[in-house]
Amino acid sequence: TGSAESIAVSSLVAYDIYREYFNPEATGKQILFVSRIVIVVFGLLMGILSIFLDWLGLNLGWVYLFMGCVIGSAVIPLWNLMTWDK
Repeated sequence: TGSAESIAVSSLVAYDIYREYFNPEATGKQILFVSRIVIVVFGLLMGILSIFLDWLGLNLGWVYLFMGCVIGSAVIPLWNLMTWDK
């Protein structure tokens, strides 16, 4: 869902990027602040992206068709990979 994705992105950015590279000594308050900022920015960016995709006329039907074409082309190579005796 959208809330789980927002939490996942904010946690990844706050812990794996901010604390690892920018502020290794970050307190819990600082990490929480960065996490909240990331949630707002991520939400705004996804909202803008969805408006843009709607403006282009790309809806979920197009997304499902595109994913079917992309994933469908990988079925035979994956099958061969899993059944290959080596």
